[in-house]
Amino acid sequence: MNIGQELQCYMPVKDDVQLAIRLILLMGGGFLILGFLPICCCAVLQRSPCINPLQGMSKKVRQIARERRKRGEETNDEEVQQRLLD
Repeated sequence: MNIGQELQCYMPVKDDVQLAIRLILLMGGGFLILGFLPICCCAVLQRSPCINPLQGMSKKVRQIARERRKRGEETNDEEVQQRLLD
C-alpha cells in the first residue's frame, strides 16, 4: 500500500475538432434539405392543374372537343389550335 500517492481523477477531454466536423455536417445537411425543398415543391405544384391553370384544358378546347365527340369525329391537335387562333 502506497501512502504517499493520491488518487487521480481523469476528466474526459473534449474533442473540439470532431465536434466541429459533426456540426458542419449537420448544418450542411440542413441547408441542403432547405435548399432542395422549395425546388421540389415548385416542380410538383407546377404540374398540378389546380395550382397552374395553364396545365388544364381551357373552356374553348373543352367545347371544341365536346362538339367533335357529338359528331363522332376524332380530335386533331392542329385543327383545334387553328380554331382557337381564328
